[in-house]
Amino acid sequence: MAITKVDIWNTFRVRSGYRRTPYVEAKAMMGESAIRYWRKKGWIAEGRNGDVYYVELTEAGRAHIERGVQKHLENHPTDRGELRYFPKRLEVPLVTVEYVE
Repeated sequence: MAITKVDIWNTFRVRSGYRRTPYVEAKAMMGESAIRYWRKKGWIAEGRNGDVYYVELTEAGRAHIERGVQKHLENHPTDRGELRYFPKRLEVPLVTVEYVE
């Protein structure tokens, strides 16, 4: 199963904004290689709180996922309903096309 921007968005997004995500949860969703790639690009940072290792989006990572989700919605507008806590400022206007024969 391919991981989409929607899946990644839902991994890090909560009502109040972006969250620290336990490393095991992010790894289950994105995979180890994606986490390494995102770390290399500077899109995520890792930390530890007690016994829990976590990853969180950096400012660059937030901008990257927001751009990616907007682009994804341009191509797949029906996926909008799957995004949790999607801010109105990122809404992509729906374009309807009428075919004339």
